[in-house]
Amino acid sequence: MGMKQKKKRKVPIGRILLSAAILLGGLYGVRAALAGLAPAPGHTMVVRPVGQSKEDTVYALAQSGLGQMTKVSKTRADMTEGSLILVNRDYACQFPAESALKSVYEGKNDTYQVSNTTVRLQQEALDAFNALFADFQRAKGRTDLLLCSGFRTYDHQKQLLDEKVAQTDAVEAAKWVAQPGRSEHHTGYAADLSIYHPNGRTESYTGTGKYAWLNQNCEKYGIIVRYPEDKAAITGISHEPWHFRYVGEPHAYAMTHLGLCMEEYIDLLRSYPYDGQHLGIQYFDGTTYEVYYVAAGRGNTDVPVPQDQPYTLSGNNVDGFVVTVKIA
Repeated sequence: MGMKQKKKRKVPIGRILLSAAILLGGLYGVRAALAGLAPAPGHTMVVRPVGQSKEDTVYALAQSGLGQMTKVSKTRADMTEGSLILVNRDYACQFPAESALKSVYEGKNDTYQVSNTTVRLQQEALDAFNALFADFQRAKGRTDLLLCSGFRTYDHQKQLLDEKVAQTDAVEAAKWVAQPGRSEHHTGYAADLSIYHPNGRTESYTGTGKYAWLNQNCEKYGIIVRYPEDKAAITGISHEPWHFRYVGEPHAYAMTHLGLCMEEYIDLLRSYPYDGQHLGIQYFDGTTYEVYYVAAGRGNTDVPVPQDQPYTLSGNNVDGFVVTVKIA
């Protein structure tokens, strides 16, 4: 994942959803926006475009949220790096430097298990999973989670796909196992969970019962359930309640409360270019974020970023960069 934002007039959820639907017009994400999205019980989620009247926005105009700006130069290769990179059947992963990956066995806390000493993740993803599992242990008193898969090489992914094809057939296997080179596990931001028993037996993770807490709260840690049941036609992967993906704060929160899968969310962000309206997200703790998209050029791209405010910059692995600024 400052100072608390000053209290502003709440925007009716109906108007929020209508705005989201309009902004998504022409994209397949509009179907989700029109399907009756609503925040999870007990949460207040406000996602509005910045740049309209003060009465209708989460916070003031875009130029009020951002201070002095500077530019950072990014290459086409930089577009394939960061916690918001989209990897799926259409967009292959550019493998991260393995030296950047961290051992889960060496970096984990004592609130969960890991399947072996070779499992690795990106550091920011490992930190988020550590925090999530520690709070799950405090909430439910359980330490039987098993992080059974993190980063995978091309060859490992090919082996898994070949095994699934042998068990079923190529068509069915493709619903569950991504093609090598196009798996989220290549990024180091994805992790699979199962349940570990003291006798050494493992059990499939379904995200139900006491474990439902994880699926319902992971958004607060920058983590999403990557393959929801109702998004299989878009993601190309069947429902996997055990597959979690780190995308960062506040994007997991916005994605979850708008009911969008990652493919839809990346499309949505293109509606908020730097030189137009920006996306304002009021996080669950009251923190306000401002988000905008910068299309990648054919050569290097000068990405505008705030000079004196905390921000993160990620490629989307499709066509540009996403800048997320913490406002207050």
